[in-house]
Amino acid sequence: MASILFPVFAIAHLAIVIWLVTIWRSSPKAEVRCACAIAAVVTAGLVYDNGLIALGAQIGLGPQLEALSMPRYVLHAFVTPLMLFAMLQLAAAADIKVAQQRWLRWAAAILAIALIPVGIEEVLVGLELYPACFEGTVRYATSSYPNQLCSADQAIVTASGGPPIPAITVVFVVLILGSMILYRRRSPWALLGGMIMLAGAAVPIANGPSPGNGAEVFFTLSYALTAARFANGP
Repeated sequence: MASILFPVFAIAHLAIVIWLVTIWRSSPKAEVRCACAIAAVVTAGLVYDNGLIALGAQIGLGPQLEALSMPRYVLHAFVTPLMLFAMLQLAAAADIKVAQQRWLRWAAAILAIALIPVGIEEVLVGLELYPACFEGTVRYATSSYPNQLCSADQAIVTASGGPPIPAITVVFVVLILGSMILYRRRSPWALLGGMIMLAGAAVPIANGPSPGNGAEVFFTLSYALTAARFANGP
C-alpha cells in the first residue's frame, strides 16, 4: 500500500505547489503572497520527501540513497517553523484583527526563527540514518522498527528524544488561528488542516510513515484553500 501512496503524496504536493504559485502570482494582497511563497517552499520540500520515498526501492539501499535522504531532514528542520508565520499572514488576510497587529507579526517571526535551531538540535545534531523497508518502500530513517527491517540481521532502532517541538508549535498556532478564521469568516480549512495534521502526527511512526505523510498533504492543502479563499478579500 505504501508503495502506491507515496507517489500519490508526491504528485498531490506538486499540484499544491503549482496552485500556491498561481495564487501568489494573482493575489493583490501582500499577506496572501507572503503566505503562499512560504507554503510553496515548504510543500516543494515535501515533494522531494515523498518522491524520494516513492523512488527508494528503485534507487536501492546504499550510500546514494542515504546521501539523498539527508536533505529531507535538513528541510524539515529549517522550513517547518516558517509555516507558523505563513498562517498568521493568512489570518491577517482574513481580516482577523489580532493577526494584523504589528507586534504579533514580529513575535511570530521571532518565534519561527527561534524554532529553527530547536529543530536543528532535534533533527540534525547527531543524526544517524538506518535502512527502513515498509510495504514496498525503501528509505533511510532515524529509526528501524521490527516491521520496517530490511534484513533479518538488521538491528532494531527505536526513535529517541521527545516530541518535535517546532512541528507541535506550528500545529498549535494553526489550530488557534484556524478557529478564529472559522468563527469570524466561516472558512473551515485552516482548522481542519490543523486537526488532520494533529491526528496524523499522533500515529506512532512504528506503524509506518504513511499516516503522518498523508496528513501533511491535507495540511499543506489547507493553506492553499485558505489562501484561495482570501486572495482577493476577507
